[in-house]
Amino acid sequence: MALPSCHSLASPFFNSIKSTKKPFRNCRFSVQNCMSHPNDSPKLVLQVKEKLEKDYPSLPVGKNGRDDEEMILWFLKDRKFSVDEAVAKLTKAIKWRQEFSVSELSEESVKGVAETGKAYLHDFLDIKGRPVLVVVASKHIPSKHDHVENEKLCTFLVEKALSKLPPGKEEILGLFDLRGFGTENADLTFLTFLFDVFYYYYPKRLGEVLFVEAPFVFKPFWQLVKPLVKHYASLVKFCSVETVRKEARQALAIVQPKGDARGPQWQAIGMGPPPQKINLISCGPLAHISDIKLIRTDTTLDLSQKAEKVLWELAKKREEMVERQRSSMLMKVVILPLCLVVLCTAIESPQYAVVHSESDFEVRLYRDSAWMSARVRELSFEKATLLGFHRLFQYIQGANLNYSRIAMTAPVVTSIVPGAGPLHSSAYFVGFYLPVKFQADPPTPLPELHLKPYAWDSHCVAVRKFSGFAKDGIVVREAEKLAVSLSRSPWANSTSDDSGYAYSIAQYNSPFQFIGRVNEVWVDIDASGIATY
Repeated sequence: MALPSCHSLASPFFNSIKSTKKPFRNCRFSVQNCMSHPNDSPKLVLQVKEKLEKDYPSLPVGKNGRDDEEMILWFLKDRKFSVDEAVAKLTKAIKWRQEFSVSELSEESVKGVAETGKAYLHDFLDIKGRPVLVVVASKHIPSKHDHVENEKLCTFLVEKALSKLPPGKEEILGLFDLRGFGTENADLTFLTFLFDVFYYYYPKRLGEVLFVEAPFVFKPFWQLVKPLVKHYASLVKFCSVETVRKEARQALAIVQPKGDARGPQWQAIGMGPPPQKINLISCGPLAHISDIKLIRTDTTLDLSQKAEKVLWELAKKREEMVERQRSSMLMKVVILPLCLVVLCTAIESPQYAVVHSESDFEVRLYRDSAWMSARVRELSFEKATLLGFHRLFQYIQGANLNYSRIAMTAPVVTSIVPGAGPLHSSAYFVGFYLPVKFQADPPTPLPELHLKPYAWDSHCVAVRKFSGFAKDGIVVREAEKLAVSLSRSPWANSTSDDSGYAYSIAQYNSPFQFIGRVNEVWVDIDASGIATY
């Protein structure tokens, strides 16, 4: 992509920017099932079967195959009974199942990664009768675990959860224990895979997501990935451990019927057919989150005041232990920013040579290179960068015609097109430098991403470095400083307007690096007298 030129950068043509931060809040909602079947749903199922058989005869048949009528009906509901859309999504899902060997996944095949405890399917349903998929974020360390094994475990657990759905239930609950979450646990690659799983391969199976005790370092990560997960963000509920405990305790509010214990109250709490005997105990791996659970066992517990007292004493002791752990974690959070690491290390960048250097800026000669760019119409620089990178990230994670995964590079460059608004712009180009492996033949992005390859011809760029996060007001001030510096240098009349951009902001760091961040303001320079190399 061509780097930006500077239109009257020396003059203060930017207005001040005021940002209003919205409070980070919890919300409650209800999740509705898919739309009801139309009267002609059997006919539509048959149309999908015939179309799949005609256009994709090589697809497997049988359970989860192209002739699985139950699966076809589910995808029709997901696509609002559009035959063509259902066929397209089914084809993608069936091919993925075949290539990923989903049918061959087993307890044994995922045993190694499962033993880390990073994710598991809880033994019991929640009070709404949904299988509970638990993720312990602090145990997910991308740098130490193979991403393919993580994906296999995820798929196996989703398959296992669906196999445990009670009659009449269609959704599962995702519970993310975020205590102890740090930058080393953030994993955009796996999150993209998780989105693909629940959007393309298991649509409308995720009914609700609980984020339990999200620490402050998680919130910027969530703001980054929120556009990535699209409408699934509306399924998320932020809550505390105490909130989860209260919901668990609601299950204890059972009025014992006279006579047979198999009363309708069991159905009311979503536990299915009641057992003959019950026991109220702390429940396995989830005990650190919801201390009291309804568990089916062979031991009868008298619901007397004495038993209640014992239970609450146990819960109180456990709460004290958790509080000590939380205090210890707070100390770690205070120290953590001093040793944060960049998630993307040893990554490729475009090659250049420094041809001139001043105290506060330098001029670089960049060689020819290939980029992928996303055009974004937006007033805010920060939001435009986020939206553009969201599309580019999907592209490098396989949303291209080759299904190629492309390594992350640096920097991500957002070019500002002159126009209206507080930044004198209503349009931006967010650029991604392609690794050497793909420079000659970049994979073609999927059409719905609206990305375009860009050939970046060799040319000179004036560069000013600045630290911190590249926010709307900050990038304006840094651009003005570069304009002033250029006006006092031998390059005062050398800014180029060939690219049509006012300037660009290059960002080199992961959003989870808070210390030692590096950003740059780039402005095109006309240096026709300098030879290319």
